[in-house]
Amino acid sequence: MSRRTVAGPKSVRENTLEDVDGDTKVQVEESTDEDKIRFDTAGVERMVITDAGAVGIGTSSPDNTLHVKSPGTTHIKIESDAGSEAALKLKSGNEQSAYVWQPGNTSDLRFYVGGADRMHIDNNGNVGIGTTDPSDLLTINAAADGDECFIQFKEAGVERAKIGINTANNLVFHQQFMNKHIVFKVNDQGVTREGIRLNGAVPEVVINEQHGINGDDSLVDFRVESDSNTHMLFVDGSADKIGINTNTPKSSLSINGSLALNVLGINSVNDPGTTYTVQGTECVILISTRDTGEGGINSDITLTLPDASDNPGRVLTIKDAGGYCDVVGRGIVLNTSSGDNFDGNPVTTSISLPSAASFKKLISDGALSWYEIGN
Repeated sequence: MSRRTVAGPKSVRENTLEDVDGDTKVQVEESTDEDKIRFDTAGVERMVITDAGAVGIGTSSPDNTLHVKSPGTTHIKIESDAGSEAALKLKSGNEQSAYVWQPGNTSDLRFYVGGADRMHIDNNGNVGIGTTDPSDLLTINAAADGDECFIQFKEAGVERAKIGINTANNLVFHQQFMNKHIVFKVNDQGVTREGIRLNGAVPEVVINEQHGINGDDSLVDFRVESDSNTHMLFVDGSADKIGINTNTPKSSLSINGSLALNVLGINSVNDPGTTYTVQGTECVILISTRDTGEGGINSDITLTLPDASDNPGRVLTIKDAGGYCDVVGRGIVLNTSSGDNFDGNPVTTSISLPSAASFKKLISDGALSWYEIGN
């Protein structure tokens, strides 16, 4: 031990405390007025405390409050006795402490912030956010039932998209970037292709977006299956055809099965002067015109057709459903909407069914006329 004695009452100052052979020591100010404390073992300096209070382990120039350095792998170990927790505690000013800690008798890791455990990693590698019992590789748990639970994606601090559960417990995929899309892609025999696109630039859902728009990477066909039918609905994307109950549609629409139309029945017996305006959902109208002997039958039954320009290509069938009998029936008169006509004749705006049990089939030209295509 080297010692320097300075004059003064009972004043003893030392700059080195060392063992007999001098290779393990605590040294104060190795050089003049450097204001450092150095710790050596086996002839090697192991720790330094600087004049600023920084501690360096394995380095003589610590650049943080605690700086640990080693020539190989570096570890800092915090160990507790069995059954007790091990923790690293962090605190800034008067704020609540935060912990990174390991519960006793586990190899799990938890992150404690704001008075509660916020994230948990178990010994299987499962990560829980808002739960200490993650059941999958990543489990996110809202604080209470009915709370929103979302993953938010940002770019440069700007919200771009989020996925999660809203307060109504609906699964939400939210594209937050204006006029952009939600795209679902699949690996088709080693080629990545687009299957479904929710187009944010137009108010529609696009499935198998048109080839060429996105580098010909879209899947071609689309189908909807039922319990017993693989091709309940089939869209042949390359041929621009749709099939129902078939995957080989031969026309723009091919139906391999029955077709049902909406039928309206009008029973106008004992209701003289009945009038009716045909609605947008009606395809076939059956009108009972026979008298039962309980009322008058002096007035015709008048139907007003919808506007031809609002119903291009629409087909209507109007049938006298009174049947063939000797009972006197009422007439059926068909009137067009204002400005429309029949068969392109501007002066013909009203026609009648010619006889009992007769019918007329009409089609709209999408302009000003209804044309008779069957009777």
